[in-house]
This record gives sequence, C-alpha cells and structure tokens, in this order.
Amino acid sequence: MTQPSQNNPVKIFKRHVNRLALSMISYEFILIIVTFIWLMFSSLGQGLLNNASADAVTAAGIETASSNGWPYIFGALIAMAIAMAFRKRRQLQEDLTHIRLPMRPYVFFIFFALIMAVQLVNRFFVAGMEASLNALGYSMAESMQSLEHIGSSVSMFLYVVIFGPVAEEVVFRGIVLRSLEKYGKVFAIVFSSIGFGLMHGNLYQGLFAFGVGLILAYVACEYSFKWAVVIHVLNNLLFGEAVLFLSNRFGENTIAAVLLALYFVATVFAAIVLIKNKADIRAYLQTNRTEKGVYRAAFSSIFFVVYVVLNLILIRVSITKFIG
Repeated sequence: MTQPSQNNPVKIFKRHVNRLALSMISYEFILIIVTFIWLMFSSLGQGLLNNASADAVTAAGIETASSNGWPYIFGALIAMAIAMAFRKRRQLQEDLTHIRLPMRPYVFFIFFALIMAVQLVNRFFVAGMEASLNALGYSMAESMQSLEHIGSSVSMFLYVVIFGPVAEEVVFRGIVLRSLEKYGKVFAIVFSSIGFGLMHGNLYQGLFAFGVGLILAYVACEYSFKWAVVIHVLNNLLFGEAVLFLSNRFGENTIAAVLLALYFVATVFAAIVLIKNKADIRAYLQTNRTEKGVYRAAFSSIFFVVYVVLNLILIRVSITKFIG
C-alpha cells in the first residue's frame, strides 16, 4: 500500500503524472497530426495528377483514410518513439521485459473470456447510449459506421493487427502503467485504462477500450508485457479482421448472431470464474490498494485534465445530428 510520501511529495507525484499525461497527449495527437498530413498531401497529389474537383479530392481522402494503413503505421511509429522519450531507456527496457507469473493456457482462456464479456457489455452500452442520443436528436452512428467499414488492404491489416496494438501497449501498458506501479498496482491499472479508453476519442470504443485496458494492464502487471501484446493482437485479429472477413463471406447478421451467442457463453463462464475467485480478487485489491488522495492528485494534474478535455472534444465531435 503506497502513496506519495515525504521522499515523494504530492507536487513531485503530480509532476510525474503530468509527464505521463504529456506522453499520452504526444502519442495520440502526433498520431492524428502525422496521419492527417499524410492523407492531405496524398489526396492533393492525386487531385493535381488527375485534375480532380474539390469534391473528388475529398472523396479520395476519405477512401484513402479507410483503406490505406501506411499513414497510420507511420504515424504510430513516430508517435510511439516520441512518447518513449518521456521514459529513461533503462527503465523502458525493464518495463517491456519484466516477467512475473507464467501464462498457462487455462488462464489465457479466462482472459479472453473476460474480453468477450466486455464485448457483450459494450454492445448493450452502445445500444442504450445510441437510443439516449437519438431521443436528444443526436447519434454516434457515423463514427460507428466509419470504424466498421475499415478497408481490408494489407497495410490496414498490418496497422490494426500489429503496429497499432504494439504501439498502444508500449505507451499505456509499458510507459504509463509501469511508471505508476510503485504508487499501487490498482491505481496504475485504473489510471492507464482510463487513459487508454479516452484515447479512442469516441463512445463506441471508449468503454470497451477501458474494460479491455483493465484486463491488459493486469496481465502486464502480473504476467508480462509480452502477454498483454499477444492478447491485444489476437483480440484485434479475431474480433476485428476475422469478423470482418467472415461477415463479408457469410453475411453480417449471421456472424453477429454467432458472436452474440459466443459472447453470452463467455460472459457466463467469466462470471463463474470471478465469483469462484472473489476472495482472491478482494485480497488482491486490498493488498495493492492506494492511499487516499492519490487518485485526486493524479486526476487533478493539469496535463491529465488537458488530456481529458481534448478527448472529450473528440468524443463530442464524433456525435452528430440524428436524421430519423
């Protein structure tokens, strides 16, 4: 049970949190900026070569954004490299190579069942949120559709399945999580997961990313960083690219029904496991809890507040007027 002490006063603690918040800001917004610049010049170049109209250039930019993964790969690598600069090299090496418990197949399956349970909860959340927004005259359907219709090019596959997950794990389960672990594992897990959820910039992915972030952060803390990467990669491969492929082959409604049944079974299994191990879970939370005041100090740190506000703006932008 730890907190900022006399050797590590609140001001130093908040300075540390601000530094980590800056690493999250730099990762997210450098990724956005680099990707935007790439797409803009690519679209303008195509327009000049083809003597296209402004509408045609815009359409080409949208098509490139949904099918060309190279801008995202390039942006993720630059953003990750800059975020890594906020952590000393020796510390970062320890972050990414430490190993605690061995990962057994049964435990691995439990973590995947938990992720499917989060998928199911997120589906109900998204449906309820969309209905509530519709009642107020708004919708997040546009952001949902843009994510569901990502192109199937090789470069986009590489970004979604490999480069994106690896970069996100380095930043959130490597730099942020491991930097804060000394203040309490539970605090580090929660803080890094909130940052991860906000980073997605929309309600459709936000809750799911937060829930999965909790699972991946626990895996990184108690097993190893590499297993967090493996689970993240497999999640994007199976529930992203594989589902997209199967939906195109067998129909969206058929695959959606199969997934819903699979998520339900996994949720029941995960619930049984959690209930069976509730005493161990309670003991873990008690052993690794953080002293009162640490959360308040962290969440009131200026650059974390900036990070939250910037992502709330992105979330608001992703919500559009509802056309019934």
